[in-house]
Amino acid sequence: MSKLQLSNAASIEHRESQWYVFLNSKSFRINETIATVLNKFKEPTTINEVLNDLIPQETLQSTEVVNSVQLFLSEMKKIGVLKRENAKDYVEIPSPLFEINSRYNQYTFKSLILINNHIQIFKVYNHTRKRTAVIKIFAHSTEECKTEKRLIKNYEMFLQEIDITSSIPSHRNINKYIQSNILNDYLYFEIDYINGETLSKNIKINSILKKNKNTIALQLLLAVAHLHKHNIIHSDIHARNFMINDKGKVKMIDFGFSHNLKNETLKKQYMVKGGVTHYMTPERVQLHSYKFSDQYSTKSSEVYQMGLILYGLYKGKNPFKTAKDEITWREMAQDILTREFNEEISGIESIDVIIRKALKIKPEERFLSCVEMYKEFNKNIK
Repeated sequence: MSKLQLSNAASIEHRESQWYVFLNSKSFRINETIATVLNKFKEPTTINEVLNDLIPQETLQSTEVVNSVQLFLSEMKKIGVLKRENAKDYVEIPSPLFEINSRYNQYTFKSLILINNHIQIFKVYNHTRKRTAVIKIFAHSTEECKTEKRLIKNYEMFLQEIDITSSIPSHRNINKYIQSNILNDYLYFEIDYINGETLSKNIKINSILKKNKNTIALQLLLAVAHLHKHNIIHSDIHARNFMINDKGKVKMIDFGFSHNLKNETLKKQYMVKGGVTHYMTPERVQLHSYKFSDQYSTKSSEVYQMGLILYGLYKGKNPFKTAKDEITWREMAQDILTREFNEEISGIESIDVIIRKALKIKPEERFLSCVEMYKEFNKNIK
């Protein structure tokens, strides 16, 4: 059996009592068991050697356990965390397209926010508009995108993101699209810079006062209701895709996975099945696989995810245990599939009734869309 080893682009790190895989400027949170397994590949070794080293002999007799571990390690190989011994890294570590503090056209590049194989995001100062902004760049030249088949899907998805982002009617709770253009032969689009933190960070540090939670909740629902009203599915709803600025205003961000149910402008539209595991809806969970089901996001599934968002806002945590809690995928999936929300959530029964309805296991028992959910919520906090 051929030996595998960690890619040079991957590292397993322990930070603030949690384990992460860092890969090409992306991070994935994992539990200690997975970290232990992956760390065995710091030196070239075989899957069988790792299994024999870590798993008791009586457990090794279980085909299900062995198959699950082999499937997981196979997935790690596919995405570039692991590679064959002495093979070239699957994932090349990209370099920033623009130097920090340099100026190109109307932009001075202030800092790098994110970088991966296809996307680079910078905080910039726009001298024409005389304000700070963010530009998101497809990190391959327009000429490459015409000739390299491997780039076509990613480039078309970036075009789709521009199309969706620019088509959303202006709304105070959705980050503002400014323009798209070509800079040094790279396609980019510009959006407003939000001076604030993610909802996830605000919940984690407990910075939202109890008296302000209803107002925040209303803004969160209003943002998604605006999308649903215009037949847009965000497809990646979780607490990191909402920002709260320094004035306490909610702004929804990142439409990279979004699609339009009516699709009147794109010849071809990509619909993404992925997302964040502990924001999965019951109808999309596959108990025997940690992959998403073949179902796409819908208004109903986003109602459920907004129920989870409000639960987190009021309770200060997501209701489902995650990898950091040292549970298996099957345990997490089973929790999502069977969880009934009967407990107190916000401290206000009329609001709790709304959140519980959004979190019904059966989609047909939820609100039809976040438009309906927002109206009901707004009616009950006045």
